[in-house]
Amino acid sequence: MRHGGKRTAYLVLAVALACVLVACAGCGGDTGVAKKYCLAGDALYNQATTIGRQLDTVKAELLRLMVANDVPGLVAKEAAIVGIDKQINKSKATLDKAVAEYRKVQGLTGVDKYKQYASMQMEAALKEQQALALGQQLASYVLGLVVAAKAGKPVNPSDSLRAVSTSVNTLDSLERDIDTILRNASNFAIDNHLF
Repeated sequence: MRHGGKRTAYLVLAVALACVLVACAGCGGDTGVAKKYCLAGDALYNQATTIGRQLDTVKAELLRLMVANDVPGLVAKEAAIVGIDKQINKSKATLDKAVAEYRKVQGLTGVDKYKQYASMQMEAALKEQQALALGQQLASYVLGLVVAAKAGKPVNPSDSLRAVSTSVNTLDSLERDIDTILRNASNFAIDNHLF
């Protein structure tokens, strides 16, 4: 009878050990996958936002030309405006892919820190899309001025500046929000040793 007790004890111990091993196999199993999705999202995000830096430069130049009432200067920027519009479309599509990678993290288990990071990055990407859409609207507006000027119609860029000032202010606010979110996400990743 004593031997049966030992067998039962060994069997219970073996089952308990197997349960622990199975449970541990699940622990962190999604961590590598979450990290992979976050890094893929980050790479796409970074690729998409290079246009943002170019857009900032063009926006500043267009605003300078509008304030100076420099119609010939605006006309000379027509190709740059058209090029930015195409770049914005590519960036928005790439940001869609980044958001899809971050959303994949939300479906994983046991990776709460990665989920939080992915949520922050996704929020930044969605705001980036809003900023790009607004930039695209501004580019279209300025392109309309250029077309009118080339057609010989009277154009007053400084009056037009008043019409777009709300959009410019909204764009600036979005850019500040994005910077804050990205800084918080970066600090969160560092503090939690995510990468």
